[in-house]
Amino acid sequence: MRKKKLLLIILSAIVLTLVLTAMGLFMVYRKELKDFYANSVPCMTVPGLSKGFIPQGIAFDRNAQAFFVSGYMDNGKQSPIYVLREGDGVPGKRIDLLTEDGSKFKGHAGGVSVYDGSLYVAGSTQACIYAFSPETLLEAADGGTVKADARIGLRTEDDFIRASFTSVDDSYLYVGEFHRGFIFYTHGSHLVEQDGIRQKAYLAGFRPDGNGQMVPACVYSIPDDVQGACFTEDHVFLSQSHGFLPSAILSYSLSGLEQAGTKRVLGKEVPLFVLSERNALKATKVPPMSEEIVVVDGKMYILFESASNRYLVGKRLGLDRLYAAPVDYFL
Repeated sequence: MRKKKLLLIILSAIVLTLVLTAMGLFMVYRKELKDFYANSVPCMTVPGLSKGFIPQGIAFDRNAQAFFVSGYMDNGKQSPIYVLREGDGVPGKRIDLLTEDGSKFKGHAGGVSVYDGSLYVAGSTQACIYAFSPETLLEAADGGTVKADARIGLRTEDDFIRASFTSVDDSYLYVGEFHRGFIFYTHGSHLVEQDGIRQKAYLAGFRPDGNGQMVPACVYSIPDDVQGACFTEDHVFLSQSHGFLPSAILSYSLSGLEQAGTKRVLGKEVPLFVLSERNALKATKVPPMSEEIVVVDGKMYILFESASNRYLVGKRLGLDRLYAAPVDYFL
């Protein structure tokens, strides 16, 4: 009987701690995120959240006026891409991904971008990106599968890019790395130490070489915990998050960014630029677990993973939907 009472006391203490922690977090959210909710609007619902989908990447295809949302499954099953169209009132079409050899793609799918006629999906620790045909994805039936056209490696004998997320501007396809501690590591050569800043992650710009490969063109050193990036004509933005506390959108002026030397990326010397927490124009608080971001017609769309069944907290915050806010809000 005493053992049962002791167990009950312990369980009650655990439950009380969890409840108080949750209450504390929501008090933090209400205070710190009030301004964000006042300046943003929820839009398309992210499908599959109740079925194990954990969203990671978002891209916009201007020709098709469609969004692509990538991610992985918490049960280890095949990773999908969803096709969403704003305002069409349908839940979105799901397509399961295959690698270039026809096997099931079960990767993190942390980033997705439309560039130069292809849709690229980040290959994470495999140090690669996969190229898909946007037209094939758009034409595929709901629940169908689509095979990658190619696998493009981002590894040499003395370097690799851990492809965690992707982005584009008018010139390049960018592949970004998520660095945190010893688990989420990057290649040692990616260390940048300047003016008291110590960073280990890259946002590397690539252009096609005409033979199915990507050639490094430039590189940005970025802080820890970056989950996504997007470019406008004048600015670059980073989505930074980890854990249950509010995330941040870091903004930078491209015109005011000076070259900080060069770096050798996958065997090629390219211009280096530094984006740090110190030289950001602004750090805008946004809800927890922000992932990739994309700018469409003057609005930034933010994808969150915190409403997935793995984390749940985002369901209480309405984060089962994309949120859009004017780009100027982040400047």
